[in-house]
Amino acid sequence: MGAAANGGRNPKQKVVAIGMPLGNDVNFGVITHELSVGLERSPNFKLELNHEASALRQNEDKSWNVTVNWISQGLW
Repeated sequence: MGAAANGGRNPKQKVVAIGMPLGNDVNFGVITHELSVGLERSPNFKLELNHEASALRQNEDKSWNVTVNWISQGLW
């Protein structure tokens, strides 16, 4: 049965729906900025740009030790 016969689209047709009546869109730039502003208040926080985390280890005191490697500007 086609779309016209059943009064709508073909039920086997794949569809995508996006709704945004009051702001369901996520602004990841704002979320990232707010997160970094909050983290920068900690004396143990250091923002490393152009780096990749290569190891993550939780210490006995439940803090984290992150090993990072510098990424050459030409690779990413």
